[in-house]
Amino acid sequence: MVKRVTAWKMGVGAFLGLLLFGVIGGLLFLQMLVAQTSLLHQEPDDLTNPRLLIDAGGGHEWFNDTLPSTRYTALTALMYAQEKDGLKVSARSAAEGDIVEAINGRGDRGTEGPRWQFWVHRDGNWTFGGRTGAQLASLHPGDVLVWSYATAPADPAAGPAGYGWVANRTLVTASRS
Repeated sequence: MVKRVTAWKMGVGAFLGLLLFGVIGGLLFLQMLVAQTSLLHQEPDDLTNPRLLIDAGGGHEWFNDTLPSTRYTALTALMYAQEKDGLKVSARSAAEGDIVEAINGRGDRGTEGPRWQFWVHRDGNWTFGGRTGAQLASLHPGDVLVWSYATAPADPAAGPAGYGWVANRTLVTASRS
């Protein structure tokens, strides 16, 4: 025996199917939205996430904060500081890699004068990044990245001039107590 399905029963079934489909789709969308928002507003982990310090020279520190994740290079960390604190970063591409020309209007003064250069402190050692290749210098958990406006260092492995270490990865200038 064939059962007759009336039009209103088919309509109710279709409505309930669409409703269920919409609820599941909405829940998946909310889950994706929460995941993206939590990545953007992730609280920094002071012991594992890299730190960024921008030293404009002459004792002027423009930025000193923990990055929200480890997915940064020396260049994208500057872009994070630009977005977070409104710094104005000017960079250009060159054959040897990206060069940071100026931060907040303070820029290169030729080959003999001060210029923007970076160091990464990892596992107790400084690595001098120089002026170029910041887009390739990946940061790792526990790193400290220092962008410094200074003349070329006599001993790049010694780290940026005037910086020392105290407990718990706190980077301090020699002028601080």
